Amino acid sequence: MTVNNCISVRLTSEIRLEQALKEAGVEDPKSVESLIISGEATNHDFSFVGFNNMENLQTLDAGKALLEKDETLNACFLFGPPPLKTFVLPETMTVICRQVFMSMNKLTAIHFPKSLVKISGSAFYEKEPAIYFGESVAEITVHPDNPAFASHDGMLYDKDMTTLLCCPRAWKGECVLPPTLAKIEYGAFDCCHSITSITAHPDNTEFASIDGVLYDNDKKRLLYYPGGRKGEFFIPETVTDIDEKAFNKTCGLTSIVVHPDNPVFSSDGVALFNKNKTELIYFPDRHEGDYEVPDTVTAVKKGAFDCFPQSRILTISDVAIKAINVDILDSMFGRHPVKSKIIVKIAKTIYDDNYNHKWECPLYLSHVVGIVTSADHPEYTSRDGVLFNKDMSVLLRYPAALEGDYVIPDTVTTIKKSAFYYCEKLTSVAIPTSVKIIEYGAFYHCTGLKSVVFPDSVTTIGNSVFRCCQYLTSVFIPRSVIKIGKDAFQLAHRDEESLFCNADSFVKIDVHPDNPKYTSRDGVLFNKAMTKLICCPEGCEGEYIIPDTVKTIKSGAFSGCSKLTSVKIPDSVVKIGKLAFEDCSNLTNVEIPATTLEIGARAFKSDKRSANKIVVTVHPDNPVYTSENGKLKRR
Repeated sequence: MTVNNCISVRLTSEIRLEQALKEAGVEDPKSVESLIISGEATNHDFSFVGFNNMENLQTLDAGKALLEKDETLNACFLFGPPPLKTFVLPETMTVICRQVFMSMNKLTAIHFPKSLVKISGSAFYEKEPAIYFGESVAEITVHPDNPAFASHDGMLYDKDMTTLLCCPRAWKGECVLPPTLAKIEYGAFDCCHSITSITAHPDNTEFASIDGVLYDNDKKRLLYYPGGRKGEFFIPETVTDIDEKAFNKTCGLTSIVVHPDNPVFSSDGVALFNKNKTELIYFPDRHEGDYEVPDTVTAVKKGAFDCFPQSRILTISDVAIKAINVDILDSMFGRHPVKSKIIVKIAKTIYDDNYNHKWECPLYLSHVVGIVTSADHPEYTSRDGVLFNKDMSVLLRYPAALEGDYVIPDTVTTIKKSAFYYCEKLTSVAIPTSVKIIEYGAFYHCTGLKSVVFPDSVTTIGNSVFRCCQYLTSVFIPRSVIKIGKDAFQLAHRDEESLFCNADSFVKIDVHPDNPKYTSRDGVLFNKAMTKLICCPEGCEGEYIIPDTVKTIKSGAFSGCSKLTSVKIPDSVVKIGKLAFEDCSNLTNVEIPATTLEIGARAFKSDKRSANKIVVTVHPDNPVYTSENGKLKRR
């Protein structure tokens, strides 16, 4: 691609930017690094710059461009913004959308022309800052003759400097507010990580400051703690209210201490609470070491843990976690490259049966590394961070973030449903001979498991036990097993729209020869008499001939066998269950014998993304079914 260092175009009502670039000899707009626009410009032209059309553009000079009267320069750069370092706004522009600069993260300075008199809002949020800027903007300047706006020390004010509209995110050092200032717009100091102090002018009648922290004039309301201020922060006894943006994205705060006589707030020497410590208000983002939330806490303020330190462990009770939106807490801990971790303290009966969905239960948070209980808890106990019932006969929950191998204690007789749900870092599990029952979905989505050996004590393997264990290669079923649930060994997980995971490595199910209920042949699972074909491993490949003893092909028996190219159904088969050959993407033809009298719904359903569709042919003597154009039909 030939780089075009500087291109100048003039636009008219008939010639838009895309055409003007072509007429200027630009074959690929992405090659342009510097662009000067003059003439009649519209939002359509600026939108073309965005959306990845000019992804190498560093300078955009639209100073001589003519916008229609009252036309708003909208948020046209939000998606696929160019890496602009310089952006000269049109000198005729009167209105600008507050989100225009939000995604311009290389822009270092903004100049408001004389004509710009209004910043338009949006309907996205009930409350939002007056205007957004990218993370690199350090200075805002305004033409001295602008009738609506002014700038002071690189910050944006209204004309008479009674309202602070915005402090640029990359602004550094000490901020001194003018004596005329009477109002600070919502979010004016958002994400200003490098401000070390905010000082109110001594003649200002609305604001005051103590040690670089901003308060209202009578010091009853804490307004802003500077984002770049480091160390401990002391809250005086006069403070009875704290602005919701007071601790927005601080990056140096290590601890918060509150005056003991403060009537509203308190501290444990680290975090900020209400007076009786039932609500945790804010946790300092640069606190060194792990942290345990006090047992008194029953509520957590929104955003309290937004900047929890990397690689630290937060110990928090189930009651306190329930006070937070669990989805927010879980995603919050995933923001850091090195994820923080959670230990859940069991204070009440919170096991997942009390929740509509597992993701609502704190025990299933993906960053939980341990679950602990008090020694006198009436229902639960824990060992090595794993949760059990009181006598440790039931394994209830293994933390999702624990890594490596795990040996189940020999007191356990039941592995509870979803006990290892989404434990993706579990690489192997040793099941003792005490275990008899493995319930529904016990190892759901344990993608690190490659093989499992059941001891000769297990009698029941529940439904969907290994669903989404896509790297499991083999399973051995001992002679003790007398019940295997539905889809127990269907390792892939599918819905109507997508295939979440394949299980092509699963090639073999072995059964002890003395098992009274089940048997296997060539790695395929049958009932003992081999009249029912229960499960063919999803890694089965090539041609498969079903034994002529089989009368029933169970529901989902061949589901996901994407390497299966041919299957021979014998005359002995009377029934084919629903979804029996679902998503067998390389299976092109199936012949239905005359003896097959019952076929379940979507028995030959294909993956929507697969080019191959199973062509079904029915024996002409079949009294129930026929086929037309390769599709199964009832007579």
